[in-house]
Amino acid sequence: MAMRVTTSMAMNTYRYNLQASMVKTTNSRDKVLTQRNFNSYAEDPVSATLAFRLRRSYYNNSNQIANSKALIGRYQSAWTAMGNITTKLQETSTDAVIRGANQPTGAGRVALGKVLSEMADSVVENLNIKYGDHFIFGGDDALNVPFTWDEKTGDLLYRGVNVNAGGVKKPEDLGLNPGTAEYDAALQAYEKDQSDLAKLEEFAKDDPVYIDLGMGFREESRGDMISSTAFDSALPGISMIGFGVDKKGLPNNLVTVLKKMGQIFSRCDTDTGDYADDGETIKEAYASDDDYKTMCELLNKFKACMSDVDNAYTEMDSKATYLRTNLERLETEKVTLNEQILDVEQVDLADAITSFSWDQFCYNSALKVGNQLLSQSLLDYMG
Repeated sequence: MAMRVTTSMAMNTYRYNLQASMVKTTNSRDKVLTQRNFNSYAEDPVSATLAFRLRRSYYNNSNQIANSKALIGRYQSAWTAMGNITTKLQETSTDAVIRGANQPTGAGRVALGKVLSEMADSVVENLNIKYGDHFIFGGDDALNVPFTWDEKTGDLLYRGVNVNAGGVKKPEDLGLNPGTAEYDAALQAYEKDQSDLAKLEEFAKDDPVYIDLGMGFREESRGDMISSTAFDSALPGISMIGFGVDKKGLPNNLVTVLKKMGQIFSRCDTDTGDYADDGETIKEAYASDDDYKTMCELLNKFKACMSDVDNAYTEMDSKATYLRTNLERLETEKVTLNEQILDVEQVDLADAITSFSWDQFCYNSALKVGNQLLSQSLLDYMG
């Protein structure tokens, strides 16, 4: 049985197909203009999902590169500061210490003592430098000055804590009896001293500032950072120049050692260079009434502190080298990610132009067919 095709059916079918051809032509033209495979998630869900993941990785990579560049600049400033310290220590302080300990040049010990004291101040100034608005060697507190001098006692403080903590003896070691005022005062001083020492240990070792440099950046289930997936960007100055005292009560801090040796040399006789032996020595547990004996102890300590500073400088240089190498890796990864994004999102321009030309041809053909289907109106005849 033949189906009768009415004029209305033909017109509706034609309009539907013409609109579909127009939409297809428009989409093809948009692909040529934007050079994108899709402009909405619905067009290609699989490719859109992959593109989203790639772009998220690209965004993270860009942040990691920015972090690396900022950190390299900070380490460059820190490396320069430490270089100035080590150079001055080797060229000035070491020479002054050797000359001060050498009897033929003993008459100049007073002047050398001033040199050592000024060098100690210079080390502190270099450790208080800023990168931008932040103090480089402040650990996780980069907004406040890390090293200061106690105006009352003259002690060096790191973030408000005496760098020579750990030298106060227990009341029992001082022969004090419990229940006395002296015992209670000594116990309070000892507990504060141990608390300060614990703070310094935390500042030096357990005070990290993690930053994402493209190593995974993951946390454990309890919220602690997995150290192998992040870079510890903290630069605690206290770990570089030492803190606390050794078993003999000698200071481990380089600045303190320089200051104490400077004081000893400054008290020497201005004519003969002889050391003071009248009980006017430094009021420290390790010091003796004979400045010469105290100087010999501090001389060995100075050598040990110099070695620690050199090791810290070398470690910083190793970290700076790692940061530069890691930056190169991140920049290479950025290029790779960009290529992958283009492979997913970007069209083959030759294919896109060919498709657009064909769709446009089909649309024009549909318009010509429409001229034959549409009956002319009275106005067409009148024209």
